[in-house]
Amino acid sequence: MAPLAESRDIHVTCDLEPLSVTGDADRLSQAIANLLTNAIRYNRDSGKVDVSLRREEGRAVLTISDTGPGIPPQDQPTIFDRFTRVDKTRSRDSGGSGLGLAICKEIVEAHGGQIRLKSRPEDGASFLITLPTCPEPNGDTPQKDVDDVAASVTP
Repeated sequence: MAPLAESRDIHVTCDLEPLSVTGDADRLSQAIANLLTNAIRYNRDSGKVDVSLRREEGRAVLTISDTGPGIPPQDQPTIFDRFTRVDKTRSRDSGGSGLGLAICKEIVEAHGGQIRLKSRPEDGASFLITLPTCPEPNGDTPQKDVDDVAASVTP
């Protein structure tokens, strides 16, 4: 992600609490990478992306926030639907297919989690992924640190 962020002079900060979740590291990485790419791509030049991971009520909450234009209220109800593109003027060549957020939602829900959007026009967008944390290790529970996954896709 670093070259994309650097090309737009986007500053990315990370505040990651060490937490573990059970899941497919490749698919979780895919969801996180997609959200980070969107946060950089649809941000303003010289903007900021904040990534945080914290424990809330026994769940891992990953938040990716940007300083871009936000997502208009009329587009928010369908933002996770397939083929949804907020900017209808973008072509598929430059603006994607509208599948990225739908894929993120499928991945997160397959892991027993939820994905939500918080956005106000001209105030950026925040995507929150909530996943169950791992039970205490008992020797046979496969684990993957979410911060390791996030670190593998953040600049």
